[in-house]
Amino acid sequence: MAYMNLKTLDIWAESNIDGFHDEHIEIDEVIAPVIRELNLKGYKTKFCCSGHPYTSLNEAFTNSEETAKGLGGLVKTERTDNEELPIRALYIVPDDYFYISFDGISSKDFRVPLPDGFWWDKESTIRFEYSTDGIYEMLEERLIACKTLYHWASQLPQKQ
Repeated sequence: MAYMNLKTLDIWAESNIDGFHDEHIEIDEVIAPVIRELNLKGYKTKFCCSGHPYTSLNEAFTNSEETAKGLGGLVKTERTDNEELPIRALYIVPDDYFYISFDGISSKDFRVPLPDGFWWDKESTIRFEYSTDGIYEMLEERLIACKTLYHWASQLPQKQ
């Protein structure tokens, strides 16, 4: 991970300076140059992730075993002391989602079409779907995707 300054858009690996994390956001280092370029040109981003080759282990609290069984990737359930949500469900989900969402900007604000393989969803978010399953193959594809999108972002005009 890297950290981007919210005002200057400078990117740092880390810092032990007191208050550093108050002025910086944590960001995937591979997608950080793309996000910086977009924001420097006035295309204000909101959320982003370049995806990860590993699954995420999550928990959810539900009111019944039946509800818990509806969770994709369910690993196990256990009872809790909470009367309203007595079931704790552990589940795994893929974490390979690539997205960049924008703040108050839609696809119509971009004059340069997205590169092949990228698309806009209905929420003004750029999406990309990985085609490989292997860890290193996915990491390689992620690097190529971010490099491609950085090249696209560098060709964008300054937002009016």
